[in-house]
Amino acid sequence: MPFTALFSQADDYTFYTLYRTFEVGSEPVVLIPQAPVYSQIDSVPVVEDSLLIGTKLTILARMKDRVKINGFLTNWYQVAYQHKDGMKQAYIWGGHIAVNKAVSRRDSTLYFLYGIASIGIVDRGGYQDESIRLYVNACKNNQLIDGIEIEAAGNIYTKTQLLATGNRGIRNIREVLELAFSDGYCGGVSAESVLFWTGRKLHEIRLLSNGFSDKYFSSQYFIYPSDPEGRSQQIIARNESGSISTNKRRKVTEQTEKYYIWNGQALYQIKEEK
Repeated sequence: MPFTALFSQADDYTFYTLYRTFEVGSEPVVLIPQAPVYSQIDSVPVVEDSLLIGTKLTILARMKDRVKINGFLTNWYQVAYQHKDGMKQAYIWGGHIAVNKAVSRRDSTLYFLYGIASIGIVDRGGYQDESIRLYVNACKNNQLIDGIEIEAAGNIYTKTQLLATGNRGIRNIREVLELAFSDGYCGGVSAESVLFWTGRKLHEIRLLSNGFSDKYFSSQYFIYPSDPEGRSQQIIARNESGSISTNKRRKVTEQTEKYYIWNGQALYQIKEEK
């Protein structure tokens, strides 16, 4: 991935977002395989080492220097990491650090990591908009097992959270992952990208969107076989909409459902059993 900028700029480029700011003292991990780290980042950058995916870092400092790669402009970080000769210090580009990780419920050595893959402009049919592509990587013992790219909901400031929720009663699925996006305010983004992990591959299943105002709401969610309303080996996609009272109670006025099974590659819609 080529550098399109390297040295610090005159303006203050401070981003307090989950995607772009890692706090001093925090211990995130490396997002990608073979991430380069540098002994210096001024004048001529010198590669110091190459870190495996999942390598734990300790953030020592966020530098003013920043670089744009694949449309994503963010800072360098000074970090410490474990080396065969002991702890070492170097500099790593912030885009090579995982925003967060979720640990498998079945295997505590299996991590699911996510972070920005690229940022670009796309045509939404009549207008152009910023598109954020995310890596979602499954790794074990510092080795990438599988990884995919998905489009994020919202923008660079939208809050995100990745959860590993177990297999939810679905045969041949080892983990259901939920990557939530939330702006946290009325009219903002509220959505959840669902992914399935088979033990070898990650599958992007669906983006489930929600919306609300002072008086109305709409929501989409899955009901899994292990849920109280679940059916054996079926996944129910439920859409609800309705009103919100002055005391914040929701009244469902419309509800629709579709029924699916997992065929090993995707969700396959079936007719409701009578």
